[in-house]
Amino acid sequence: QTFFLYYVHDVVRYRSDPQGAVAYLAIVGQCAGALTCYPVGLISDGNSAAFFPRWSGRRRPFVYGACAVLAAGNLALLMCTELSQVAAVCAILGGANGVYLTMDTSLAVDTLPSSSSSSSSSVDKGRDGK
Repeated sequence: QTFFLYYVHDVVRYRSDPQGAVAYLAIVGQCAGALTCYPVGLISDGNSAAFFPRWSGRRRPFVYGACAVLAAGNLALLMCTELSQVAAVCAILGGANGVYLTMDTSLAVDTLPSSSSSSSSSVDKGRDGK
């Protein structure tokens, strides 16, 4: 956020309160990420197959889509001249970041062993198997 302060001050030329503007933009991005993470997690887990049959149970399209939106959003910041434009782009970036972080966490959880297989593992029993 340090460099974003310079961006808001020097590029967008918002000079009245750039620190407050950066805080506002961070809140906008975090709120947008919080709004996208839960529904996307449900769709990618397959819990909404009736509504989204093509996307249900799949994670890769969400990762690719989030990365594309994040790349496009960062390029869009180059075109912004007003704080309201930056706020809109930050909302889009925050939502895409929420999607990406949800998929990151979901993929990490998918690699964990299930509870039934972990109870019989040799790690739980110790060296002598008891």
